[in-house]
Amino acid sequence: MISYGLLGTLEYAADFFLGFCTFIGAAFVFQRSKRAALFVALGGLSFALAIPIEYMFSYGSIPSLSQVMRHVLPVMAVARHVLFFGGITGALFTISKESAAR
Repeated sequence: MISYGLLGTLEYAADFFLGFCTFIGAAFVFQRSKRAALFVALGGLSFALAIPIEYMFSYGSIPSLSQVMRHVLPVMAVARHVLFFGGITGALFTISKESAAR
């Protein structure tokens, strides 16, 4: 997904904000389970940290790599979402297992 202009920048900013809020939201999960909080934090962190890298490559801050990375960006976006939802799924699975054990 390569988009230029203000809307593309807003899209990256919104994605970063989502990942950062999920990372900070792990503190609320920590009351329930430490392991589940770790999964939520890792999911949010992986989502938020991939955004600046993806932004640099999509807007051509590194000109020599921009042509190559145009083919890698869609794969990177999918991997970012897989890690994000995998972290949330891992947290939900952990909470359900710990609740069943009690």
